[in-house]
Amino acid sequence: MGKKKKRIPPQGMDEPTAHNLGSLMSELGFKASEGAPASPPAEEPTADTIDLQKQGKLVLRMERKGRGGKTVTILSKLQASPDAMNQLAKQLRRALGSGARVDGNDIIIQGDVRDRTRAWLTEHGARSVST
Repeated sequence: MGKKKKRIPPQGMDEPTAHNLGSLMSELGFKASEGAPASPPAEEPTADTIDLQKQGKLVLRMERKGRGGKTVTILSKLQASPDAMNQLAKQLRRALGSGARVDGNDIIIQGDVRDRTRAWLTEHGARSVST
């Protein structure tokens, strides 16, 4: 392995400079649109979200049987609409960095993440979570 070659800036430039897309576009004569939002809109709670404070006792359990040796964590005893459960599964996927899906009245999370799931649920208002 040899030495890395020294980078030579293009002609007419003394030093290489970093540009972002906006400055490059303005240098080329493009203008920003007037109605463009400055940042993406924040997620607004919808009517399909689950109020974890109103849920009763939630049960977390680990299961391997019938899954080809793969470990999953099952969150059960939820009383909510299918849309609300899908929304909760999506939030759990993001928070835990693991796959999650709805299966009937249960949410199945990939891996043994009982402790992290319990912590997330209690942080978001669940009163009683047992294992």
